[in-house]
Amino acid sequence: AWHKELGKESKLDLTATWNASGIRPYIIEEGNKERFVKRYEIFELVSAKDLHAEGKSMHHCVFSYLRSCISKSCCIFSLRLNDERLATIEVRGNSIVQVRGSHNKRVTDKAATLISNWAYEERLDITGYAFGRF
Repeated sequence: AWHKELGKESKLDLTATWNASGIRPYIIEEGNKERFVKRYEIFELVSAKDLHAEGKSMHHCVFSYLRSCISKSCCIFSLRLNDERLATIEVRGNSIVQVRGSHNKRVTDKAATLISNWAYEERLDITGYAFGRF
């Protein structure tokens, strides 16, 4: 059903926005001035347009969380490497409850480490289910 909804772009109202949760973004740069720098960034998505683009690019249903984001039941973050989407992160309260890669796949160990480090800095718990590993 969500595939159908994502396909109805002309009928979607993408104007909704909401205030950020207050959870700080996370930026890690690898490399130096002489060599290519990898820039990893975790930041919050705060508009319907951003949620829709994330879901469409990552091929998953994050756009269905729109009402939850507007009502502040959850907040959604994106992990990117040099603007390439690597993971979508769902936070409820002070817990990361879901982390998914493209097509709802598990994320790489590198992505999991970055998200875990960010969670530690922001004092966020990570549920056992978050990474899809039991």
